[in-house]
Amino acid sequence: MLPERPAGKAAGLRFACLASRGFTLIELTVVLLLVGILAVAVAPRFANRAVFDERGFVDQVRAAIQFARKSAVAQRRNVCVAVTGGGLSITRAQAVGPSAACTVALVDPATGGAFAPNAPAGVSLSPAVSLVFDALGRLASPDATTAITVSGLDTSTVTIERETGHVH
Repeated sequence: MLPERPAGKAAGLRFACLASRGFTLIELTVVLLLVGILAVAVAPRFANRAVFDERGFVDQVRAAIQFARKSAVAQRRNVCVAVTGGGLSITRAQAVGPSAACTVALVDPATGGAFAPNAPAGVSLSPAVSLVFDALGRLASPDATTAITVSGLDTSTVTIERETGHVH
C-alpha cells in the first residue's frame, strides 16, 4: 500500500522518488555475476547430449528386461532376452512349457513393432548373453544373479536376480 500523497511541491517530489525505486547497480551486478557463474558451470553439461543418451539407454534396458519378465508371467510362457553388444531383442515362446523355444518377437506396445532397443553411438552392452524368463518370472540361469554392463562415457550395471527375476 502506497503512503498518502503529502501536500506541496517538495512533498510531491519526495513521493515521486519513493514510487520510482528500482534495482541498484550493485544488485544488478550481483545477479549478472551469479547468472554468469551458472552459465559457465552448467552449460557444458547440457551441450554434451551423449551422457543423457547413455543414461536413457540404461533405463531403457532395465525397463525392457522388466517388461520381458512381466510378459512371461502374464502370458505363462518363456520369454527370452538376447543381449548383444549393440542392443537387445525380446522374443517369446509360441508353446507353453518349460522347454519351449522363443521364436515369436514381442511387440512394443508404444510403436507396434518388435521390441528391440538399440544402443546409441558410443554405448555397448556386455556380456552377450541370452536370458530366459519362465512362466513364474524366474530367470533360467545357473548363476544366482546375472549382471549386464552398459559401457560408454560412464559404466552402469543392470542386475537380474535368478530366483525372483527382480531387475535393479
